[in-house]
Amino acid sequence: MQEEEIRDINPSLLIDAQRPTEVILKFKGIKEELKSTLVGAKPGRCILLDPPLVHDIQPRFYLDRELEVRYTVNRTVYGFSVKVLGFVLSPFPLLFTSYPDEIRQVNLRRFVRISCFIPTIVDIYGKPYSGTMTDISVAGCKVIYKNNDLSIHRIHTQIKLSFNLPDSDKPFICHGNIRNVNLDSQQAAIGIVFGSMPKETLDAITGFMQSSGNSSPE
Repeated sequence: MQEEEIRDINPSLLIDAQRPTEVILKFKGIKEELKSTLVGAKPGRCILLDPPLVHDIQPRFYLDRELEVRYTVNRTVYGFSVKVLGFVLSPFPLLFTSYPDEIRQVNLRRFVRISCFIPTIVDIYGKPYSGTMTDISVAGCKVIYKNNDLSIHRIHTQIKLSFNLPDSDKPFICHGNIRNVNLDSQQAAIGIVFGSMPKETLDAITGFMQSSGNSSPE
């Protein structure tokens, strides 16, 4: 399962101010998670974020409110705490936060995965494809399906999966991001990092893994 390491990592080594990065925002003490995009950073001073697309969001980002931020790089999840510095609406919405002093690192390779053969619907850019899930863990999975279009298989691309587990009478829906891609002349094999999911889905995946063998660390 998950192992967490607390390290005093230099944030400038982990935050790429030149490339937009999808992140998850969470207010301290509140379970709700909001999707956002890190669009810039000034090391030691501030971070710039594209605010979540939620109605009347500005009042929730009041001065000095504490935020937890998570994002994924090369199968590793990083998390840090910041405070709100400001929120502007013009000429376009932009959220300013403090720059982190310390970053928490969680290595997804420490999750156990199991081999499987589960029919799966892959929804990418709103278009569904029939495929097969070939391994799964509580952190992510691997899916193979017929599509070798390189233009839609980009690292960090958002994706939606629909699949049934044994003894389930309804499909489970998981959202995530592409973390790696292998293409041949006919099909794509993609590794996916799951985003947040309902407890029911997490419990179902955990139960399926516990009842199956052939597991290995990622």
